[in-house]
Amino acid sequence: MRGGLPRGLKELEPALALAAVRALSFYCPRCGRVVEPPPGSRAVLLYVRGVLSLREARRAAVIAHYRHSHTGYRDSRDEQFMSPEERREYERALEARASCLRRGDLKGALEHLRAAREIRSRAHERRKKRFNKRAAELAKRDGLLP
Repeated sequence: MRGGLPRGLKELEPALALAAVRALSFYCPRCGRVVEPPPGSRAVLLYVRGVLSLREARRAAVIAHYRHSHTGYRDSRDEQFMSPEERREYERALEARASCLRRGDLKGALEHLRAAREIRSRAHERRKKRFNKRAAELAKRDGLLP
């Protein structure tokens, strides 16, 4: 496994973690190689914990790989998935946070940071959903998903 054990798996028996990563590995025809779930993979952790079946975890691993490697996901930004109003609110929250920090108001800065993170989180989920859909379409076309 490159990069060590995924987050959350370090406390597991190394042999179990390695077996899980190997079980979820797959051949990617676009890359021309066997792909292992990356370090920090939620698919591996949820599979080991029994939350996801092997089929569900492998599907998640395939979609994550395709999203990161075969779509424009890496070149996109969460801000691109904000509405104009969300973008204004986000920028206002960041400006208010900076103002609070300059004044030494840590509590206010934290509140504005939370607001900005909430806006960004919603945009991130929209971004991920769009690219997951594209990744699944590509993986189906390549015969990796039903």
